Amino acid sequence: LMQSAQGLNGETFSLLTQLHDVKALIQKIKTYSPEYAQLFERIDSAHVELTDISTEIESLNEAIEFDAERSNEVNIRLDTLNSLFRKHNVSTVAELLQIQDDLEQQLSGFENTEDELLKLEKERDTLYTKALRSGQALSKKRVAVFKTISSAIVKSLSDLGMPDAVLEIDRKEIPLSSKGIDEVNFLFSANKGRKPELLRNSASGGEFSRLMFSLKHLVAGKTALPTIIFDEIDTGISGEVAIMMGEMMKKMSANHQIITITHLPQIAAKGDQHFFVYKDSSSTKTFSSIRVLGVEERVLELAKMIGGDKPSDSAFQSAREMVG
Repeated sequence: LMQSAQGLNGETFSLLTQLHDVKALIQKIKTYSPEYAQLFERIDSAHVELTDISTEIESLNEAIEFDAERSNEVNIRLDTLNSLFRKHNVSTVAELLQIQDDLEQQLSGFENTEDELLKLEKERDTLYTKALRSGQALSKKRVAVFKTISSAIVKSLSDLGMPDAVLEIDRKEIPLSSKGIDEVNFLFSANKGRKPELLRNSASGGEFSRLMFSLKHLVAGKTALPTIIFDEIDTGISGEVAIMMGEMMKKMSANHQIITITHLPQIAAKGDQHFFVYKDSSSTKTFSSIRVLGVEERVLELAKMIGGDKPSDSAFQSAREMVG
């Protein structure tokens, strides 16, 4: 209001002063024609109207009392509102009031907190007792098959060229968890006279591969697995052991689909189908691809596994005998 009053009737460059000057100029020529006279009347009317507006603005401005303390209170209040808008991701006071109402209802639900807590503690204790009984029953079933499992795996390892292998299953009771009350560890020794130790401390790469294969071979015979994937499980083995592992995979395939990633010809030759995985660098980028091999292509790849990229006649002969 103050700035408006200054613009209309200030001491310098006011609108009324300039309009007064214009009015004086037109007044000098108003008698020269009816058009000039009419223009003068309009300017005079505008001058009177703006003078009245200026007076009213000054009056309104003078009636305003600025309360610095109240202004500060309002600003603090606005800051608080804006902070709440951001915190709750809303844009109106009505939404804030709804949130306040929701929180008050939640708080009213806490009046019976002690009773609710006692109820929940009783429910927790009941469920814990039930879970503990389940864990104890599961533990008994586990312990009951430890000897059977270890004996079956040791027999399998013997077939795979490890006649002196020893496998023990160690069980330690632990606090109840989602897996029960047992911490189970496999203790392994591949050589006669050596005390079984944790797998990570005792098994070499080839030994671990045969052990994992034996375990999967055992599990496959007890569960309805539609597909079993062996990803280079033959690492570290060769010769007769590889042949025996291939025979075991072949038997497993009677009841399961077996997919094997291998670099051993003894195992690759046992498959009903042979897929070749290779890298294609013919374009600007390298892509991995896969294709099924025909009979002669399969013989070639097996021969390469036996004798390298340029296999000899004997390598081809061995590959043909493997394929049968």
